[in-house]
Amino acid sequence: MSGHQEITDALVELLIATVHRITAKAEKQLTKQLLAEFRRVAGKETILFHMADAALEHPDKTVREALFPAVPGGEATLRDLVAEFKRSGPTFRLTVKTTLRAGTSKGQSDTRLPGLLKQEQPANVNADALDYQGASGQAIYTGNATMWQGETAVRADSVAIDQGKGDFLASGNARSTIVLDTGVSIAHASEIRYADAAHTIGYGSTKNALGVVIAQAQLSGPQGDLRADRIDVILADTGGHITRLEAYINVSMKVDTRTAVGERLTYFADEERYVMSGAGTKPVKVVESCRETTGRTLTFFKSTDRIIVDGNEEIRTQTRSGTSPACTATPPARSR
Repeated sequence: MSGHQEITDALVELLIATVHRITAKAEKQLTKQLLAEFRRVAGKETILFHMADAALEHPDKTVREALFPAVPGGEATLRDLVAEFKRSGPTFRLTVKTTLRAGTSKGQSDTRLPGLLKQEQPANVNADALDYQGASGQAIYTGNATMWQGETAVRADSVAIDQGKGDFLASGNARSTIVLDTGVSIAHASEIRYADAAHTIGYGSTKNALGVVIAQAQLSGPQGDLRADRIDVILADTGGHITRLEAYINVSMKVDTRTAVGERLTYFADEERYVMSGAGTKPVKVVESCRETTGRTLTFFKSTDRIIVDGNEEIRTQTRSGTSPACTATPPARSR
């Protein structure tokens, strides 16, 4: 066995030993994914394309007749590529695959899965690398990190799990599909943070170096399609369903045929009630079909046409079926 192979084996054994120290009774498997190094030498993708194109164009010809002429340099180029591959060999990337379970290890405190997940069922996490910080109970997965249990899944550049608190933080191009009793919520944000003590899922926007938001957090679910600079979802103490939703700054909500814009939104799930407010002189606006309602604060409901303007119990009711006579001409905006 060569010295290089011994060093490689030693590093792999060290990594496996480190992974086995995770106290969540995790089952780990370290796999090697074979990566063909087509991109290390310029022009390999083009050569491959020309060869494939020639093979499809002349399927009945011999390799010498069809493929060699399609490659710049012909047979000599192909021989050089084969020789290079034999010298360098394949490249391997280590991938961490982890199965986590809640429980108690001997001499250790209780370890928990993120509170969003079912504690009695295992969860899986895959990533390119794992940094386990035993003293703090933090498991930090980086590089194409994916955490899932059943149909619930969270993906990001990195996923950090606090096994003591039951929290997690997904950072960098974070995406999630979360299955709750109240329905499925799908999100895309710069980061997705779950705090188990507060039973809150937070979605953050993407900002540039100057702190300016360049991509808002997005959340779609039973409440509608929502965009805002920040979104917080508050779950029931026992988990499983949404009790309230808060959205802040440049809020846009689409619910069925309605579109509402404002600076702050609170959604009460049990009542399917939306309370949206503006900021300063900027009002809230709700548009449905060809009707528009504006005010400092608007309250509306998902299943009815009731709209309360500025909390003064002024209620506008309109029929959803058919076309309103007001739609025959361009209606003026309604301000209250």
